Amino acid sequence: RRIDGYWRQEGDALRRITSSPTGREWAFAVAVSYDGSVIAIGAVNTTYIYRLENCVWTQMGSEIPAGGYAMSFSEDGLTVATSNVDDGSMAMGRTYIYDWSGSAWILRGNVING
Repeated sequence: RRIDGYWRQEGDALRRITSSPTGREWAFAVAVSYDGSVIAIGAVNTTYIYRLENCVWTQMGSEIPAGGYAMSFSEDGLTVATSNVDDGSMAMGRTYIYDWSGSAWILRGNVING
């Protein structure tokens, strides 16, 4: 987090969460909420989301079994857009919008194909 012109580490170093529990490629992409308290870490077709609580990064709900190629948060960090590409092709992909319910990430509407 940037405070008074200087970067300050928040919570434990992210290297403590460096391997995907499912063995998928980890940290393919990363997104940070506006205030820096929520992060998304992408793996192949999976998105993991963590919230900073008491200086510890804690996973918010289960992993999202989609996206992971690129992510973006709403300002409050409670909505995330995550996308992936089909079979490594840069020509086609899907975008998923999820909202945090307080205990789980819920898909909003239909998947966006393009």
